Amino acid sequence: MNKIIKTELIENYIKENNLTKIKFCKLCDISTKTLNLLLKNKVKIKIETLVKISKLTKISIDDFLGLKFPIPKKKA
Repeated sequence: MNKIIKTELIENYIKENNLTKIKFCKLCDISTKTLNLLLKNKVKIKIETLVKISKLTKISIDDFLGLKFPIPKKKA
């Protein structure tokens, strides 16, 4: 199965903030089962779950999805 989101962003956040998976889940209001399945790419993430994770981590949904949009150039 292809990666749905960049799970390494979640793993890095947990590690950098010295969180357990359980604490991370409580802060995001998601189940540990959901997180474990998500990290193993065994489940497609619901947008509601992605929003919760994005709010906590301050990582944009675009970044989680690997989307890159060009920055418009300013007109002179």
